[in-house]
Amino acid sequence: MKFINLGDVETLYAEPTGEGYYTVELPDRSELKNSAQERRSEIIGQLDWSTAKAIYDDVYQLNPVRNQLNSLIQIIRWLHREPELSVERVDDIQRTDNSREYLRVMHDLGFVNLDEENDIVKPGGKMEGAEAKVIEDENLDEDDFEKVVIGHLIKDGYNVLRDQLDLRMLNHFPKYANSFYYTALQRGTHEVHLDNTALIENLSREWGEDVDPLQLEDKLNKLEEVGVIEREGEYVTGKEDVYTSISQDTATGRVAD
Repeated sequence: MKFINLGDVETLYAEPTGEGYYTVELPDRSELKNSAQERRSEIIGQLDWSTAKAIYDDVYQLNPVRNQLNSLIQIIRWLHREPELSVERVDDIQRTDNSREYLRVMHDLGFVNLDEENDIVKPGGKMEGAEAKVIEDENLDEDDFEKVVIGHLIKDGYNVLRDQLDLRMLNHFPKYANSFYYTALQRGTHEVHLDNTALIENLSREWGEDVDPLQLEDKLNKLEEVGVIEREGEYVTGKEDVYTSISQDTATGRVAD
């Protein structure tokens, strides 16, 4: 049996009776259950975000991730080359209905300055800051610039990018990584060894997803390839740097068997 510390779920108030006793009003069981489920969802959401930030540099190179981020990468690259673009030009090149929505989100997050009245977009303060860093460091090139900006964009706007722009790949690989790190965080160490059956159980119980073992194996191979996890025979174990990064940022409590 596993128990998870959900932290604060409900606050109970006690009133003295004047006879040495206190009366406590207990919440309705269904309300308490709903509050616990909401808190658990918050923990999983925080864990996915923490992991997305921790493994971004690793999974950025994977084709599925780059393909879904391509429109954002293009906008960043083009504004790095030309300091002002017409929104119509971006629309014409990308040939997608989402270009303006991407620009609006990037504007709201401070990465571009979008002037819809004049149909102009320019680099925002956060993009200019990354550009200054690239200019200062001779070892950084255009690819590094794109990676730095996208990394900050994910950290600042993970939920918006995932939910508003439907870039679900942002939590795709973090979710599979967390099928391991969820348990590792509860145990308080990256030196946990879990087989695929345990990972599938975590995905089903915590994320509500039924994953075929063949599909899981494909995801684990990619995560191992980019150094997010390690494999020891039939077991998955963690990377200390990834674990440390997630554990410092996550609000997940510990599980005791």
